[in-house]
Amino acid sequence: MKTATRNICALVLAGGALFSANAANATCSTGWVNVTQVITSTNAVGAPYAYVYAIPEHALGLSLPTFLYYSYTTDQSAINQASRALQNHEALLMFGDAASCPTTGTYRNIGTLQTLYNY
Repeated sequence: MKTATRNICALVLAGGALFSANAANATCSTGWVNVTQVITSTNAVGAPYAYVYAIPEHALGLSLPTFLYYSYTTDQSAINQASRALQNHEALLMFGDAASCPTTGTYRNIGTLQTLYNY
């Protein structure tokens, strides 16, 4: 049983490490969220970027959410991870570089996406 627990912990840590920027710059955490949309595009030189939209996990099934978080990223691995979370209905923990987490408004910008962790 201890070996199975260690293996699960190792998988969780490895999954969180798939995309991890400098967490020291991340000052805004969304808590566990469900991705609702990933809007991708490319800039003038062909580099990818995306906006990731998500609602708090506890809002699902209880009532309609009153707000959503969104962030911007140019990191292809973060775009892929957010897209997989959307496709597989997985919860994520998102960290952005906003100076502080917004607490009002329908659309709450957490800044540039710094770190993603899978549930």
